[in-house]
Amino acid sequence: MRFIKNDKGYSMLLTIFVFLLFTILSISLLSVTLAGANRNSISEDNIQSTELAQMGIDSAIESIHSEIEAELLNKSGINAEIISVTRETFEKVLDDKLKEYTGKTIKSTDLKTGNFTVTIGDDIHTDPNNPLKKSLKITSKGIVDGTEKVITSTVEFGQTEFDTLNYAIGTNISDKCRNNSNNCDNGEGNVFLHGGVQIKGDMKVEGDLFTSKKAYYYIGRERWQTTLKPSILPIENGPKPRLFLGGNIYNNDNINSGYSSHIKTKKGKFNNRYLVNKNNIHNAFNFGEAPIYSSILANQKNDINIENTISSIKSILEEKETEYVYESSNKYYFHKNYEHMNNDKKIVPVSGYNEVEKECKKYSWLFPWICDELEYEYKPIINSNHVHSFTGDSKFKYFYTDGGLTISNRGSFSVKKSNLTKFNIEGDIKNPNNKEAAAYIGGKLTIGNESESSYDINRYDNIEVSGLFYVDDDLHIRGANAKFNAIMFVNGDVTIEYSQIRGLNYGSGKKGSLLIFATGDVNIRNNSVNSDIENPSDIKGYFYSEKDMEIFGVGSNMHINGGIAAKSVVLNAVRGNSNASNHYFPDATNSSKPSRLQINYDSDLIETFNDLIIMQPIINHIDPPRVIERGWK
Repeated sequence: MRFIKNDKGYSMLLTIFVFLLFTILSISLLSVTLAGANRNSISEDNIQSTELAQMGIDSAIESIHSEIEAELLNKSGINAEIISVTRETFEKVLDDKLKEYTGKTIKSTDLKTGNFTVTIGDDIHTDPNNPLKKSLKITSKGIVDGTEKVITSTVEFGQTEFDTLNYAIGTNISDKCRNNSNNCDNGEGNVFLHGGVQIKGDMKVEGDLFTSKKAYYYIGRERWQTTLKPSILPIENGPKPRLFLGGNIYNNDNINSGYSSHIKTKKGKFNNRYLVNKNNIHNAFNFGEAPIYSSILANQKNDINIENTISSIKSILEEKETEYVYESSNKYYFHKNYEHMNNDKKIVPVSGYNEVEKECKKYSWLFPWICDELEYEYKPIINSNHVHSFTGDSKFKYFYTDGGLTISNRGSFSVKKSNLTKFNIEGDIKNPNNKEAAAYIGGKLTIGNESESSYDINRYDNIEVSGLFYVDDDLHIRGANAKFNAIMFVNGDVTIEYSQIRGLNYGSGKKGSLLIFATGDVNIRNNSVNSDIENPSDIKGYFYSEKDMEIFGVGSNMHINGGIAAKSVVLNAVRGNSNASNHYFPDATNSSKPSRLQINYDSDLIETFNDLIIMQPIINHIDPPRVIERGWK
């Protein structure tokens, strides 16, 4: 029997099977592809609708902000490029413009991908601590091919508090420095804590932080005193303090020379042998008194336009009706007690009067073109080179001088202690009825006996100063046992030395503040020198510099209850009692002894600042809008 091999039937079955398999796979793949394409389309619609919703929010914010800014510029009248309006005008423009938008609906037009619809809420919320900050709720719906996404944002408009006020110590750097450390100025953004400085509260250091257990001082020559490393402690009943740092931490406990060049070291240019690992931050501080490290927060502009603020107040006071103060027995010194608070005239001190011919009262009978008797008028001599010095108890609503101003006792040594000079701009500067009261000083402002260089507090002039001061030159506080409740804008350098500074008690036992905002350097030294550790210069205040700040607590003994900020900050301090003039520091390394320089963050500082800053008569900037709350659905 013969068997014939034939594979044709099997091959046909195999071919049909493979064909069916690929057909099924192709259909499956096509289904998957179509489903994926559909999902991509839906996902793209979601993304685009979300983007459109955000576009609607951004468009509304920009529209509101630009209209507020344009109206403020229109109301300024002084310079169309610079905002310069009264507080009342700022608040009214802000409120009126926001009211124009409440309940309003804004729809997009001619968008290719879809549309958005923006609805503005009906309620305007005013910050209870600052009427110059108001917020609106803005809801935006983005729609693409039937897909909808909704974003709701609460947006704040107006003038906000400065970020720097949230810290016991803060530094700020320019954009050029932030982008490239090679472009930083000397010391820019850095904080130097030399010796036993004590800080309570958070710190923001945009550059590098340098610490040492040696404190610098200068008597006859450069000297470094061994003490303790700095301490960063929590505020009372507060959480562990934080260090927000933009650069690195360095520590050198053996520094002995080169102070001037050392404090000018640029960000990122310290010797890496002194680098401290951020995971071991405690190595840079006194044992058990280190903060928690955090990377720097998002930068917020802190420009307060000091020069423009001073220029604006000058232009306003120049237009006010004038009264003159003149002491005929002495052209420069004013010993009387002046009280000019009940009218809107500015007080201008003058150095004398010119006799100016006005008209003829009687002509010659023989020669009628010749005057026998002239009538004169007396015009004050206002000379910007003059420095006007006030003693006694003087109160003004508006005070103006193109020259300098000295507030002192001018008494001999034997009577200085019993004398008291008061210079007051409209009494309590927190009184809302007096918010436009101000003093403009066109020259240098000196408080105290400028020639005094003794450490003996009994030799200092007793002085009390209150009010809003706009100083178009330097501020020098020297030889003064002074009490303050004042805010000062200074277009120049600030030096506080050979003095004792405290807050001025007013109304129901409240203690006044001294807030200084300067375009130049701030130097605080030789204050309450060699005094017992229990008797420091104790001031509730805030010191701000657009340049560099240097404060000493070696011989000096000072507590600042508030905060400090500058482009760079340098602090030097030892612990306990001292006699720097004899180079005697018995408590320098005793951790149980308090520091002679303490910067204690005041939790009420922002409220205090707002109380004072709101009182300034001129507002010259509006902050960028800020989203304070956001939600999606």
